[in-house]
Amino acid sequence: MAILQILAAIIYPILIWAALRHLEPRSIALSLLALVALRVALLGPTRLVRYARATWAPIAAAGTVAVVAAGTNSELVLLLGPSLISFALLAAFAVSLAGQPLVERLARVQAPALSVAEVAYCRRVTQVWCAFLLGNGLVALALALRGDLESWAAYTGLGAYALIGLLFAGEYLYRHWRFRRYLGGPFDALLERVFPPRPRWQMSPELIAERVADGRWERELRVPETLACWPGHFESFPLVPGVVQIAWVMALIEERLGRPAAVSSLESLKFRRPLRAGQHVTLELVRAPAARAFAFRLFAGKEVFASGSIVMSGEATS
Repeated sequence: MAILQILAAIIYPILIWAALRHLEPRSIALSLLALVALRVALLGPTRLVRYARATWAPIAAAGTVAVVAAGTNSELVLLLGPSLISFALLAAFAVSLAGQPLVERLARVQAPALSVAEVAYCRRVTQVWCAFLLGNGLVALALALRGDLESWAAYTGLGAYALIGLLFAGEYLYRHWRFRRYLGGPFDALLERVFPPRPRWQMSPELIAERVADGRWERELRVPETLACWPGHFESFPLVPGVVQIAWVMALIEERLGRPAAVSSLESLKFRRPLRAGQHVTLELVRAPAARAFAFRLFAGKEVFASGSIVMSGEATS
């Protein structure tokens, strides 16, 4: 049924273009409404709730088009379908940016543990999809209002999917070039030859989970065995240097600010316990009311590894 739904979405403009030559809009809309009802019924209550964030937008858009077109017998309403679905998907992607982005959820299906850099990348890709869906929706809307059925069917039934394919392919290649993470995909053998894996040393910890609430951010992290600081620090007792721990805190601060941050001073800085490979810790960051200082802790249970306060310069927080 999922495959049929994808095929139906792809050929929807062609079907509408052909059907309008022989049927009135109301008949087509009733058929569309029946397909939407069938899709909802086959999902069932459990899966509908489980995948609500990913399914509510396109189902609601298609259902709205079908109901309004059936009531008004309007050809224009049927032509608005692709643009409304694009805007609905835009809403789903945009809303997810307030928490865990949709792209990150999809990525964690294959790789539950992502680095901080990969999490930031997932957020950026979600934003790129938002921009594309906005542009695609506006173009489809303009063609529908113009009333040129052939141009509308050509773009929404072919051009838009060609652009989606290019965006998918471009992001796929860029991601493998940047991160060189191979998880057994169908093209991994080829891509490993084109983009050979880099040395496994890395600067970022593995991100397990993230929580945000009322100016407080928490990240559950795992210290990888391939951290770049291990060689020479120290051979008999490897530990994470304080400067690396501060770099992790700064990465979170800059992500939350949405821009590079200039540090004015470090206050009450304490490194209480050695942090080593394989350990799971929580990075807690709290923004002070003055908005220029961020208090942080790296801890696991009752054990605190590091704590302190990072004060930003006036320009960085204005």
